[in-house]
Amino acid sequence: MAKKKITPIGLKVLIAPQKIEEKTASGIYRPDAGEQKSQMGEIMAVGDHEEMHLSVGQSVLYKKFSGDEVQIDGVDYVVVKQEDVLVIIGS
Repeated sequence: MAKKKITPIGLKVLIAPQKIEEKTASGIYRPDAGEQKSQMGEIMAVGDHEEMHLSVGQSVLYKKFSGDEVQIDGVDYVVVKQEDVLVIIGS
């Protein structure tokens, strides 16, 4: 099956949230890890607006209670406004 081309509308981005580790580096299991939602992720698609400052492949940190959760082909994503992205991580 071919991959779908996804383009958010306007100044929105499609983000694949990072999974929160259920086990710490020292081997301790975190019972609340499944309840928490990640605020970090990778941009998978960007809107077609001329004022878009983000690009596909960037790792970002976004506001905790922003965006809409969607599922496309069984994969969870978050659609977030550009203004709700707080920082770009890395280069």
